[in-house]
Amino acid sequence: MSNHPNRSIVRDWPEYVKRFRERHGLSQVQLADKLKVDETTVQRWEAGERNPAPYLKRALRDLARELEMTN
Repeated sequence: MSNHPNRSIVRDWPEYVKRFRERHGLSQVQLADKLKVDETTVQRWEAGERNPAPYLKRALRDLARELEMTN
């Protein structure tokens, strides 16, 4: 699985979001704050109840780039 959504097809969004958070040391609340969504939105993604909207997939990609630049 790629580190960046939209560069390749992410087939398992719940796993991707959880691994993204863990790789960057973020809680669900912290990720939600960075993406300007409610914590329950992140919880639903990880539970497989919903997938991120296209604009949030882009926001995840951009956030990954930003976090990688600071590490």
